[in-house]
Amino acid sequence: MLNQKFSRITDSPLKTAALALIIWAAVTNGLFLISDRLLVSLITLMLCFGLIYPVFMTFLCFKVAKRHGILWYYYTAVILVTAAEYAAVPHFKSIIPNIIVLTLLCLIFGCGIGNCFADKALIDSEKEQRRLKKLHEDKAYTGILDTNRNKSDKRNGKRK
Repeated sequence: MLNQKFSRITDSPLKTAALALIIWAAVTNGLFLISDRLLVSLITLMLCFGLIYPVFMTFLCFKVAKRHGILWYYYTAVILVTAAEYAAVPHFKSIIPNIIVLTLLCLIFGCGIGNCFADKALIDSEKEQRRLKKLHEDKAYTGILDTNRNKSDKRNGKRK
């Protein structure tokens, strides 16, 4: 049941990007709270933003890019949210002064590696199916005076 719901979410690139953005924001803010409020020490800070954050961010970008290719709106949203948190949260600047640079590096490497391993034919066919569905061209055309109908359809269409 959960697997079916998750696969429906990951079929759409926009839903996947939104889910990945929510997961990324939750993990980033969780790591910030752990390193700034709960376990205040230099080792915790180094573990959280020197090891866990880069590995997690690169892996998340890899998975998104591998599944849907390069989604410019996901990467733009991540950069904007990072810049907004950097500007709005006063302790965010002092704890992690290079968070924007670290996020950009993880985005670039994760996206690049994920795009290398992506199935281009599958991504292109999904984009084409979404375009056809949007234009309502995914249904086959059948003419009114179709001569290729079989006899049972002709009999059902006429009254005797």
